[in-house]
Amino acid sequence: GRYVGGIAGRVYKGGTVSYIKLTNLGDISGASYVGGIFGDLYNYTDSYNNDYVMTITECSNSGKISGADYVGGLFGRVYAYNDFSSGDNTRITAKSLINTGDVSGSENYDGGTGNYVGGIFGYCYSDDFESYVSMSNSSANIAGNAYVGGLAGYIYGVTLKDCHNEGSTVTANGYIIDDGVYYVYLGGIAGYGTNFENCTNYVDIDYKSMGRYVGGIAGRVYKGGTVS
Repeated sequence: GRYVGGIAGRVYKGGTVSYIKLTNLGDISGASYVGGIFGDLYNYTDSYNNDYVMTITECSNSGKISGADYVGGLFGRVYAYNDFSSGDNTRITAKSLINTGDVSGSENYDGGTGNYVGGIFGYCYSDDFESYVSMSNSSANIAGNAYVGGLAGYIYGVTLKDCHNEGSTVTANGYIIDDGVYYVYLGGIAGYGTNFENCTNYVDIDYKSMGRYVGGIAGRVYKGGTVS
């Protein structure tokens, strides 16, 4: 089924929240939105007049995580978003996130596509560009179809800094097709990302199919993003 996690399948909450020292040791399997800690972590701005912060600190997973789409060692999906039109945002501040469990997403599992697979995040989004994830790493085998990364399959609006991938391989077994063009988005740190500071990939990139955007750090960096 959908929304499967070692701590909770789905957390949907507004305002300022903190998730601290959460650990999963067991194997987790599901369809979409599968993670060692949370399958889906959705935090939204619930006021017209305030910015909010979602803090994630010292969380880890050592179990094997498998599913179809949005599959992450710690979080299948993290989404921080302003549901109002006031311009206020929801920021992610995260540090010391560790994954040592293998992560896999399969297009043949439960009718899924195998997209958005990462060592820490399958998919991560924030509408506040001051969001960051720091001092975090993965050391495991990561495999999926497309949007596959050692730490994140897809991460937008969030800076990855002082983060490392120290596992065995990052593998993409397929691709997606958009207007007749093949894309894979495969990276040692992120398949698709925004900003990267002092990030290091130590592992091999295993590309078994076809498609654009493959890189040692990121398959593709969002327009306006930075790598330093």
